Amino acid sequence: RTSTASARRQLCRRAVVLGAGLLLLGSGYRRTPDADAAAERTAAGGPGRIVVSLKTIPSRIRHLEPTLASLLVRQTLPLDRLYLVLPQRKWILKKGEKIRYEIPGFLRNLTRTEPRLTLLRPEYDYGPIDKLLPALARESDPSTNLIYLDDD
Repeated sequence: RTSTASARRQLCRRAVVLGAGLLLLGSGYRRTPDADAAAERTAAGGPGRIVVSLKTIPSRIRHLEPTLASLLVRQTLPLDRLYLVLPQRKWILKKGEKIRYEIPGFLRNLTRTEPRLTLLRPEYDYGPIDKLLPALARESDPSTNLIYLDDD
């Protein structure tokens, strides 16, 4: 646990926040077994692993299909991972109340057919920071390019 906590602290110290919600973590390149696209980019001298994280709320989840399609299909630099954050309980208003998501059919199908898409279910909804924190908990390599977005 100590090495993981230390790595996360180092990762946070090395983070540089740029405009439009782009967070670049380090500048190194590495090959990842689940990311052939990243390996090709690295071999060509391009950026390393590209990870995107976004959060939605129950009232907007059914409108995500164009956003997810754009992120997963229509990119000149393909993503290696896309995290969709769906918190389970409220923290700020009505603390502890469950948040109920009706997962639309397109999203159920996409999670079965698209290996780059991962649903993250943190216990609490802490607000806009949830676009970033659950992904940071999963991504420990400081050379990863982590981009966090709004869901529209």
